[in-house]
Amino acid sequence: MRTKNRLTFMVLGLGLAACGGASPVTDGANEGAAGAGAGGSAGETAATGGTGSAGTPGAAGSGGSSNSSGGAPGAAGAGMGGSPIGMAGSAGSGPLPGSGGDGGTAGAPMGGAGAGGEGGMPIDPPDPAGVVGFAFAGLADSNAIYSPVANYSYNAGGGDISIERTGEGAYTVEFENLDPPMRSAQVTAYDHDGYCTVSSHSTDRASVRCYDNDGNLTNAAFSLAAFGPAETSASVVAYAYAGAPNAPQYGANANYSYNLAGASMTARRSAAGTYTLDFNGLSLTTGNVQVTALDSHHHCSVDGWSGNTVETTCYDDAGTPADTKYVVMVIKSSDSPAAILGYAYSTNSTDPSTDLTGGPSTFNATGGTVVSERSATGEYRVTFDGADFSASHPHVTSRTARKHCGVTQWGADWVRLSCWDDTGAASDSLFNVLVVE
Repeated sequence: MRTKNRLTFMVLGLGLAACGGASPVTDGANEGAAGAGAGGSAGETAATGGTGSAGTPGAAGSGGSSNSSGGAPGAAGAGMGGSPIGMAGSAGSGPLPGSGGDGGTAGAPMGGAGAGGEGGMPIDPPDPAGVVGFAFAGLADSNAIYSPVANYSYNAGGGDISIERTGEGAYTVEFENLDPPMRSAQVTAYDHDGYCTVSSHSTDRASVRCYDNDGNLTNAAFSLAAFGPAETSASVVAYAYAGAPNAPQYGANANYSYNLAGASMTARRSAAGTYTLDFNGLSLTTGNVQVTALDSHHHCSVDGWSGNTVETTCYDDAGTPADTKYVVMVIKSSDSPAAILGYAYSTNSTDPSTDLTGGPSTFNATGGTVVSERSATGEYRVTFDGADFSASHPHVTSRTARKHCGVTQWGADWVRLSCWDDTGAASDSLFNVLVVE
């Protein structure tokens, strides 16, 4: 049973009058590069290649005789560049799984990235991941440290949650005694035509920055959700921190990334601000994807996902694709302590009403219908029939280029959201919406 934090700053009356402004709930409604040289003997490193016009890949070191890792590939030969793929070390032959060899070392000066080594015997998947905390920060202009309303906040460690505005548009959210720890975070602006980003986070606190459409810091309300290890079956099947925005290809930071399949995660850049994340071994045929820009006044949208890949584009203030650090999260229904109440994948941005029920990326915990209604340009209401959102926490991500979306209100079984272009004008957009409790 999850433990909610106690309200320490505000006294909650009827509705959410204490929050100020609009109420969110209304009354009743290492991979290496090229290897070179010959392969080493069992459990040893291969020899270094000689000088030449292009280094050739080092052969794989063979497996050790007992519980050992495969040998490392040879270093690159000098010259114009090594071969782009270093051979993998073979698995150890002892009773425990042998580790794969690393990729080859880069050739000089033009060697490409070497392929990672293959593992030995199959390994167990990592511990499950889920929602470990969330908070609705409703006092955008407050100069005092306050605790969020208990119905709209959660701390898996049972401690207090505090929110502090540290400057114009700058906030810190701290989850006291958070356990399990925070490994990833997503943020959504609330009733604000700009956007918010995660500036940084540790294991128990996150820094949030909110901007107007000119990229200037501005005060705004927001919802923050934290993800990390969970004690029950996974509700979060993957998340990743892509922290090298200019690199053509690299492995996602393992300390702040997760793949339920237990395999590697590879980030790729095909053009300015245009990225894919491969969650190797994972099937993304169902579920909900959210993305947040990190440490930047840029914003990102989900372009799509299929197979084991999520596609993302990030934009600057002018709506031009721009290199950006970002975090991506994939979530599915489960019995996590912080329950997934529902999520939806919109399929039409202009129809007055669209029934989303039964789609592979739409879910209602009650089994009821899910319907998206458009009331005006860029204005939508998504209803999850029979749901109870009285103690919930919604997030939304745009899926249309140069658009961003935010939550404007939520009620008994519905979420209202708005989408804008980069000038701040209301604009129709496809979106993903997620509600957790």
